[in-house]
Amino acid sequence: MELDYDILNGTDEFPYPNSIIGTDFKNFSSDFNEIDEFLYINHRFNSLDSLIKDLNHLSTSLNETLLNLVNDEYNDFINLGKSINSGNELIELLLQDLQNFKFDLIEYYKKFEKIDQELEVVLKNRQVLMNLKTVSKLNLIIHDQMMEFDNLINELSGVDIKSFKKLTSLYISMNNIVKFLTNFTKDQEEIGDCLFHENYITNKIGSIRLEFKSYLDQLIKKELSKKDKTDRDSNLMLELLKVYELIGKQEDVLGILRK
Repeated sequence: MELDYDILNGTDEFPYPNSIIGTDFKNFSSDFNEIDEFLYINHRFNSLDSLIKDLNHLSTSLNETLLNLVNDEYNDFINLGKSINSGNELIELLLQDLQNFKFDLIEYYKKFEKIDQELEVVLKNRQVLMNLKTVSKLNLIIHDQMMEFDNLINELSGVDIKSFKKLTSLYISMNNIVKFLTNFTKDQEEIGDCLFHENYITNKIGSIRLEFKSYLDQLIKKELSKKDKTDRDSNLMLELLKVYELIGKQEDVLGILRK
């Protein structure tokens, strides 16, 4: 590059010396010719001692700036390390709290598991009590029906369709209750044996079945014994046939009719 070595560089201004500052070098590349051009254009009127002094001052300033930068960064690094250490301590505290919380959860789980087992036992016992209550109520009901059945069948002197239907209803109800109790208690080992049911109800219902069957046979034989069919009570005969079918004794009716 050709340089213009005119002292005033085409101006009438007096060339005052300029000090070298750090910003003068920010656009330099690795080309040494640029340094020569820079010194000539900007500092050709400076003495060599002045340039050396400026450069020494600039070097000292840059070293101080670099040292301050290193110190600041080092302090930041130290502070960062302290922050990390504080963070580690906080993490350790959190881990300890979480560990304690885990132990608490395990203890609560054990307590809830124990409560759950106790509740299961309570509910099971409650169900047993309800089953016992059901069995007791049904035994009392069937006992009352048996007493009513005995009173009614002993009071029947003649043929009364209304009383006969009531007697039949009691008989069917008692048999259904006995059947239900038999099936209900069969798989309920925790209920145990009911002595009242085993010693009284079972024997009594067997006696009532025989008594009711005998009563039906007497009624139908009495009607069939009437020679004149017009004297027979057709409504009663129809009810008797329905009852025989209802209690599953149709074959007995056929046997009576054949005689």
